[in-house]
Amino acid sequence: MKYLFILLFCSLNIYGADKVYVKNNLYWMSYNLQLNLDKSLIINTLFQSRRLLPDKPNHTIYSVNIIKRFPNKWSISGGMTYFRLHLPQDLNSPVEIIPQEFRPYQYISLSNDVVGNLKFTNRILIEERFFQDIENGVLTNNYNFSLRLRLLGGFSIDFLKIHSDINNFGFYISNEILVHYGDRIVHNTFDQNRFQTGFSYKHNKNVLFKIGYLHWLQETSQFTNEGFFYLWRHSIVFSLTNSFDLFKN
Repeated sequence: MKYLFILLFCSLNIYGADKVYVKNNLYWMSYNLQLNLDKSLIINTLFQSRRLLPDKPNHTIYSVNIIKRFPNKWSISGGMTYFRLHLPQDLNSPVEIIPQEFRPYQYISLSNDVVGNLKFTNRILIEERFFQDIENGVLTNNYNFSLRLRLLGGFSIDFLKIHSDINNFGFYISNEILVHYGDRIVHNTFDQNRFQTGFSYKHNKNVLFKIGYLHWLQETSQFTNEGFFYLWRHSIVFSLTNSFDLFKN
């Protein structure tokens, strides 16, 4: 998996055709609740709201998954995401339709200690996507299916203690490539690239805050004589994670 790092941090030039960029700014708010059933088995829930600045709904996400950790720092997981997309994705237009998506997924990840508190994490995730069809601007009861492969690599480090024995402050940086497969996936096989960096604050073993910046490049299915259309997004990301042990040490 060491080659995943090289892949993730190399720039991509998928097509030789011209690219047309639609730019917007967002902020993300995430809440994670982790319930540790024992030292190796975790139930994780997520709520996430993504909004166009200054304040318009864009995506709403609910997710639950089960994580199994192994002594060699491998972990595997399976779960389900419920996703709502607010259309059109335009700050100056009212929301007209909100299609929904059901997204089962599985992943495998590996964390490596590089030196000291510096860690490198690889993750390979597969999503099975069932997205509600839209015909003539109206939602239908039908769903189309596609697969998406997500390759993530990133570094994290905890570096500062201020009021306890744990390292309270940390820094993280990551990059994720998303590749799409399906009958209707023609121009947007390369779905997205997400580069993210920021700082973390661990108040104690139960509370973790993160604030960061995410650069989000997404290739759309739209293609005209002008070229391929891309969404070019800058996002501020806020997240809070609560973790609770449901077992006795």
